[in-house]
Amino acid sequence: MFRWNYNIDSGATCTQCAAGTYSASADSTTCTTCSANSYSTSAGSTGCTNCASNFVSAGGSSACTCPAGFALGDGGASCTQCSAGTYSASADSTTCTTCSANSYSTSAGSTGCTNCASNFVSAGGSSACTCPAGYSTSDATSCSQCSAGQYSGSADSSSCTNCNSNTFSASAGSTACTNCDGGKVSSAGATACTTSGCPANFVSNADGGCDCPAGSALSDGDTVCTPCGSGFYSSSKNSASCTACAGTTPTDDDKPKPGSGKGKSSVVKPATVTTAATGATSCGCPFVIDDNDEHHDNELRATRSVRLLDDNTACICPTGRFIDGNHCKSCPVGTWSNTVNSVSCAPCSGLTYSKVKNPTTCTRCSNDGAWLSIAGSSSCTCSFADNDGPKDGTKDCKCQAGNYISGGQCKPCPAGTYSASINSVSCTNCAAGLFAPAQSKSCKACPIGSTSNDGITCVKSKPKSFQPEKPRV
Repeated sequence: MFRWNYNIDSGATCTQCAAGTYSASADSTTCTTCSANSYSTSAGSTGCTNCASNFVSAGGSSACTCPAGFALGDGGASCTQCSAGTYSASADSTTCTTCSANSYSTSAGSTGCTNCASNFVSAGGSSACTCPAGYSTSDATSCSQCSAGQYSGSADSSSCTNCNSNTFSASAGSTACTNCDGGKVSSAGATACTTSGCPANFVSNADGGCDCPAGSALSDGDTVCTPCGSGFYSSSKNSASCTACAGTTPTDDDKPKPGSGKGKSSVVKPATVTTAATGATSCGCPFVIDDNDEHHDNELRATRSVRLLDDNTACICPTGRFIDGNHCKSCPVGTWSNTVNSVSCAPCSGLTYSKVKNPTTCTRCSNDGAWLSIAGSSSCTCSFADNDGPKDGTKDCKCQAGNYISGGQCKPCPAGTYSASINSVSCTNCAAGLFAPAQSKSCKACPIGSTSNDGITCVKSKPKSFQPEKPRV
């Protein structure tokens, strides 16, 4: 009796197929090589097994590998793509390695990290580099140090700014300018201050006289010029007094209960408009951005996403963010905020998700029943068990032909049955004389001279019996 995992050569011998090959039927004359991304582990195989999700193999392989850019998990049973900012350089790596400081990997599945260009910097595990404060970048490909007499106060500034008059920066790469000491003056873009003939805190004017500058106020018959204290400001020169900053501060009573992901997220009073510095010429928002926040100060300034009201009486932390102390932080993925000055972000409700920065709403998972999510999710998941992994709710989530849906899972049709269309809820038995292996899209005819009684295997047909006709008397 012949076995399906052997082949008959021209010399009428039956040879076992090698690992990485197979023969699916009896009396095969050749062993078939397993296709790419499939394998047969041992000699004498009757078919090849598809590689598990993310695993790969070349044609004729006896095993699958987890490729570079991915890492093994679950004791080698799973293969997960490395996220942006990490990499794996070789196949079957057990971990993804974090990119070192001043290097980056832009996309998931990277096999290495790229060094930041000259003067650009990054923290470890970054997906991009930034041009730091004290430098400027005009085209995102070059990063140049600000000259003495200039400054840039935030990362990725498009240009360096000249120091104002009566301020200076003595060295290149400055992130701020320094006020001249009392009795000294400077012109715009100065690298040092010079002595003037004016009294302390006064500055020379174009007419040869002395002014009490903005940020200060006159007293004692206009003979004394005193910088405004913390929480006060003057916006014009020779002011008679300093003005107190105004505003209200959020309290614990303003904080919301956990959101449901529907309706409005909670709103609080505008934050106090204040200044911690002395000699201020205006009041400002107290919010600061943490160094490890994914959105930096320069982005906030460029988009005015933290701003004063027009009358300078209140401060706005915009939608998609929330107030944490004196910080205006981005809502994390899986949450949202659609009102200004929220003190927390509401989690997305079930069957919705958010995956963008500063989310102001949650997106509903596809409503065809194939996609699911839990509250606070950053993605939707295909409900079929053989389509694991987070999805964005827009890609195909289908139970393919050759399979059927049962109990929320996409299962292969058993041998002897088939399904010809996607999302079938049952498999159809093969007609008499036809056969189908497991997970088939259709049934096939048996080779000539054979038939199938069970739809699974083909057997040789029995020859018809012949009875000679009796001679007539």
